[in-house]
Amino acid sequence: MATSSKNSDFQIMVVEDQKDQSRMISYILKVHEYRVMSAVDGERALELIHSGVRPDLLITDVIMPVLDGVALIKEVRRLKMNLPIVVMSSKEKTSEL
Repeated sequence: MATSSKNSDFQIMVVEDQKDQSRMISYILKVHEYRVMSAVDGERALELIHSGVRPDLLITDVIMPVLDGVALIKEVRRLKMNLPIVVMSSKEKTSEL
């Protein structure tokens, strides 16, 4: 499968506390030549953002220790960052969220 060289201009932040999940998502994105950075929770993601990192897309888990995905999204929106956000969860039922 051919990938676009423009993908390398696109930076994606993956926020996931489960190492295997984070590695799998990052690997798939890197195969398609996206630039990927990872954070283990919302707090670490915000540290990266406050240090000047500006992802083009945020992919975040919902349930994480320290700062969960919902709180992360609220803070990103409060900072007026206009970026698309993909929310994911490994929970099978919405009642588990």
